[in-house]
Amino acid sequence: MNESKTKIWNGETFIDDEWVEAETVADLAPSRPSILPVAEWQALGDEGRQAHGAPIGVRLEPGDDIAAIIEALDDLPIVALSFPAYTDGRSYSKAVRLRRAGYDGPIRAVGDVLYDQVDHMIRTGFSELVITNAPTIAKLERAELPGIDHRYQPSLDEEQKTNRFTWRRHAA
Repeated sequence: MNESKTKIWNGETFIDDEWVEAETVADLAPSRPSILPVAEWQALGDEGRQAHGAPIGVRLEPGDDIAAIIEALDDLPIVALSFPAYTDGRSYSKAVRLRRAGYDGPIRAVGDVLYDQVDHMIRTGFSELVITNAPTIAKLERAELPGIDHRYQPSLDEEQKTNRFTWRRHAA
């Protein structure tokens, strides 16, 4: 197993990472599968992505709109959604929206991914989690899988129909 400080969790085990994170088109690794920020991905265009010689995925920050990639979902090899802080959950909604729009490729969580988030990330459509937090890695390596007894956030499973927005009050 790769002994780096970053590990990729697929909901069951750690997997090897074939993707290179690039910040700009100039940073692309020749003929290596790469992930670009959405603005760089758009600037590269279809011809540039094909000329690269390897798949190019896209990374969205919490403030980015998924409308920028909706038309290309069938051609995207991977979508990475950023979690710049534990308290920023906008990427959960993006994952659900991508799955509901029909995207069936890998959705990767990158950034501040902690143990308490793992269960909800898997439930909302993420298939890969980039984990750098040592205690989270250690728990998952020991097969200490997180679980949540009471869920109030929407997810992709049937459970949401019974508990979605139970806290919301409706006008009489």
